[in-house]
Amino acid sequence: LGEKLLGHARTILDEIDVLLKDLRQAPSEPEGTVVIGMAPTIGSVLAGAVLEAVATTLPRVRVQIRETMSRDVPALIRGDTIDYALSYDIASAPGVSTSPVFLEDSYLVGSMARAKALQLESNKDIPFDALNGIPLFLSGPANAFRGKLEQTALARRITLNIAAEVDSLAIRRDLALKGIAFTVLSGTTIMAGPGDREV
Repeated sequence: LGEKLLGHARTILDEIDVLLKDLRQAPSEPEGTVVIGMAPTIGSVLAGAVLEAVATTLPRVRVQIRETMSRDVPALIRGDTIDYALSYDIASAPGVSTSPVFLEDSYLVGSMARAKALQLESNKDIPFDALNGIPLFLSGPANAFRGKLEQTALARRITLNIAAEVDSLAIRRDLALKGIAFTVLSGTTIMAGPGDREV
């Protein structure tokens, strides 16, 4: 038994020596690859700033940005497919820790003529309750932003009149500006869109 223990002990001690040698040779600066998941609209606004900050402060770190939908983020983090994510309204859960980074306004987007007909003033704060009954184009039910709108509507006891479910942000924006119905977009979505002066 003593001989068996001695053999294992030597192996363990040799491995510790190798480990200590590796640690002594480790670079003083962080290095390696970090995979960041980003929702499409957030990515179009923040990816450049993130990459610039990493290049300036962590020159030995290589960043991979993966476009992800908010609903997929928890599973991707648990599965080690991504290391971090910038996404909408993800709750902490087993294997996923979250922290708010910023808050943004949401905007009711539609044609000026349709807004005037409903007595909605442009460039003014619109109370959430004004959405009651207004025809809306929104993303499908799995979308985090849509879920947040529905939670708020339920809490305020108003009815969202979903005229159609349109997952494409660009199509929803264009249809809203044509006066067919309204849509609700986040600030980053509007910033990411082409020709945002029209909105």
